[in-house]
Amino acid sequence: MPKHFPFPPDILIPPKTTAAIAYISKLAGVSPATISRVLNHRELVKPETVSIVEQAMQELGLSLPPSVSEKKSRKEVILVNCPQGTNPFYEEVISGVITSATAHGFYTLLNYSPLNRGTIEDFLELLHKIKAAGVITMSPLSTEFLKTITKEVPLVQCCEYNKDSDCPYVSVDDFSAAKNAVRYLISCGRNKIAILNGPSQYKYAKE
Repeated sequence: MPKHFPFPPDILIPPKTTAAIAYISKLAGVSPATISRVLNHRELVKPETVSIVEQAMQELGLSLPPSVSEKKSRKEVILVNCPQGTNPFYEEVISGVITSATAHGFYTLLNYSPLNRGTIEDFLELLHKIKAAGVITMSPLSTEFLKTITKEVPLVQCCEYNKDSDCPYVSVDDFSAAKNAVRYLISCGRNKIAILNGPSQYKYAKE
């Protein structure tokens, strides 16, 4: 990395000015757009690139703005509401949620409280206390409850979802999965097939 550039130091204050960004980018050997991302959205930049930019700024006697430094050390929480704590199916899904959340710099907090008229206020209070960045719900919820939660934070439905709601969801095609299972049993020569189903309020049970 070059140590000297013919630019006066007074253009570098504050570090987010166009002139300062251009100077830092030349010293770091990366584009001005990359410098801007490091200053504003460092989570979108490779760690090694962030390190190079920080080194260049240190050589110039600059430090990251306070908001950036705070963002670097702060992790936000995603609250995951799950209807059961012992079902191995949910264990697999939650494992995937935690892996992805961690990779993007988020903590996950698991909540197994059933969401109904008697508990929804406590759930909203929990959202406020932990300053949740969002909610992933795996329970079948009414449109009313979904609207109540989305007024507070972004929400994604997982596994179970309300077809009448416009909330985004990630789910399984349970009908096709069951159909494939039956076809497999028939291909094995079985013609007396039974099903053990779950509670009818769940989407998987209906399909």
